[in-house]
Amino acid sequence: MLAILATVGMVLLWILGILGVLLLLLLVVPLDLMADGWISGLSGQGQAKVRWGFGVFSVRVSSRDGFEIRVLGLRVFRRTLRQMMAQIATEKSGDPEAKKDNDGRKAATPETLPKTDHSDSGRRQRRRGFGSLRTVLWRISTLSGAARRVLRSIWLRGVLRGTLGLGDPSDMAMIDPVLEWLRRREGGFDFAVATDWTEEVVILEGRIHVIFWPVWTLLTAVWVLLDRDVREALRSV
Repeated sequence: MLAILATVGMVLLWILGILGVLLLLLLVVPLDLMADGWISGLSGQGQAKVRWGFGVFSVRVSSRDGFEIRVLGLRVFRRTLRQMMAQIATEKSGDPEAKKDNDGRKAATPETLPKTDHSDSGRRQRRRGFGSLRTVLWRISTLSGAARRVLRSIWLRGVLRGTLGLGDPSDMAMIDPVLEWLRRREGGFDFAVATDWTEEVVILEGRIHVIFWPVWTLLTAVWVLLDRDVREALRSV
């Protein structure tokens, strides 16, 4: 009996040891992500590749070649884009829920629309809402700063170039400040997208390379959570 218990204990210890080694590898070994592509009008092409363990395990997705998985450089699974589209079409054709008509939905009426409370209690509640605006802005600022600190632990390099135009100057005026802010950003990502204020045009080409060390990002996240303001902002969400 004692020999059986000892054997079971040894097996459990081996299993725990293997799981511990695997967990350590998942935390220490970096994850490598690369993607590139282009779009011109309604046509485009792109691909993305994820590698773990410096190529021990990799997954590749391409608009031209489909999906494949490699282990130690050897392809163990592949599915072409045509096969993937055929499988999706087959699943949709066999789904009875996809064939249901949504015309039976009840339209909104004035009786079902939410009504604004104009009473004294409603006005006091709205004033309290405006009074908490400062708290909301503080919460957004604190959490966005914490997110930036965590994202800095991820190595990022990339470029996006081309021309973007919506055909309507009023529409471009709404997104141009965002594009200008992205152009002025300093870091590993080069954003060089020109704006066309008169023509409707989308010509973009880019690539991105991200290296992610889980243990470093995890330690950074723990360090950020030690900040009392961050914890208070998270509790108030």
